[in-house]
Amino acid sequence: FPIKENYSYRWKREEFDVLVETNSKGLRQKFDVEYSSVKIAFFGDSFTFGHGVEGNEIYTQVLSQKLENYSGNEFANFAYKAGFQPEHYEFVLRNLSQLKPEKLIIGLYLGNDLSSDLMETNYDISKNKIELPFRLIQKKGQMMINNKKYRFPWPFFYNYSNTGKVIVKLIARTPLKNKLFKKGYDGVNSVNPVDLELGKTDLKNNRAIKSLLRIKKLIKNRGGTLYVVLIPQNFYFDDKN
Repeated sequence: FPIKENYSYRWKREEFDVLVETNSKGLRQKFDVEYSSVKIAFFGDSFTFGHGVEGNEIYTQVLSQKLENYSGNEFANFAYKAGFQPEHYEFVLRNLSQLKPEKLIIGLYLGNDLSSDLMETNYDISKNKIELPFRLIQKKGQMMINNKKYRFPWPFFYNYSNTGKVIVKLIARTPLKNKLFKKGYDGVNSVNPVDLELGKTDLKNNRAIKSLLRIKKLIKNRGGTLYVVLIPQNFYFDDKN
C-alpha cells in the first residue's frame, strides 16, 4: 500500500494547502511506534488520514490528546498505509500478528466503503491475498487510476497526448466517467447503487460489513475491542435520502 516512510510534502489543492509528514512506518504522525506497543490503532480512508487538514487537526490526533493513561507512541494511525476499506484493513491485520491493540477504531464511510471501493478490490480471504487492479502507485507513494484499465481508445490518448490526458481527467470528474472504463466497472468512487442510497440493501451480505465482523473476531482473539466510527456521506437526511 502507498505512503512513503520518513516523508514530507505539501499537499496542495484548490481548497487546502497542508503539510503531510510520515514516520519510519509510513504513518502520518511525527512520533515512531512499535506495532507490539500500540494500544489504540486507527484504520480508515481519507477522513482518518486527514484529507485537507494539518496533522494536529486529524481526529485521531485530537482523540489521542484527550485520552488519559496512554502515551503518544501507544497510538497509531494506519489510514491509507493500510488501505481504504475494511477488507484492506483485514488483510493488513492478518499480516501484522504483532499488532494487538486494546482498542481498534475503524472509520467507516457510508459511501464508497460500502460500494465502489469493494468493486475495485479482489480479496481472497482463504489465501489472504489482495489485489487492486484499477490502481497504480506513484513514485511518491500516492495512488492513481490504472490507465491501462480504460477502454479503447482512451489508453492511447492518455499515454501519448497531454491533451488526451486532460480530456480523460475532465471526463473522470463527470457522471460519464463510467464510459472511460472497460465493461463491468464504473470507476473509482463511483455513485452508490440506488438501493444502497434508499436503505433497501441488506448490509448483512455486504462485503465490507462481513469483513468488519471478521475483524471484530480477530481483534477479540487478540484481547482487544473493535469500535466503528460511522462517517455519513451527506450533511443531512430526508425522505428522499
